[in-house]
Amino acid sequence: MGDVDSSPFVFLEPKTVLIDTPCRNCQYNLRSLSLQGLCPECATPVGLSVGDLLLYSDPAWLRKLCAGINFILITILVGIAGIILDVIASAIFRSTVPSVLVGLACGVLVFLGCWFLTAPDPSGLGEHQYGLSRRIVRIALLIGVVDNV
Repeated sequence: MGDVDSSPFVFLEPKTVLIDTPCRNCQYNLRSLSLQGLCPECATPVGLSVGDLLLYSDPAWLRKLCAGINFILITILVGIAGIILDVIASAIFRSTVPSVLVGLACGVLVFLGCWFLTAPDPSGLGEHQYGLSRRIVRIALLIGVVDNV
């Protein structure tokens, strides 16, 4: 019972695509091609096109998403460090300059993080489901930048 594959795709040995599956890059039908092969139209690895999971997504796009998350996490750390620095600076020097600089740094970092995190999937898959939301977030980010300037 534990040997049953829960994948929505059925493969022959050695791992051949059995159903009509479009290439994530060019939409070429990959049926009957090996998972280890390349799309004959655009040379995208067939293995990247067999599912909607991030596992099968373009590695360059995934690096953008990871960079976005990292920017957002760094923003949290900079914000915490900024609060500590602000308390020290206001107690010792009676200055608010550090909080202004930290706020500016956090704004830039969160902008970059959200921009990278909302990068469109280069395959175009799912754009009809989340494309509008992604564009709204990016427009809101730009409005926020203009408002702060």
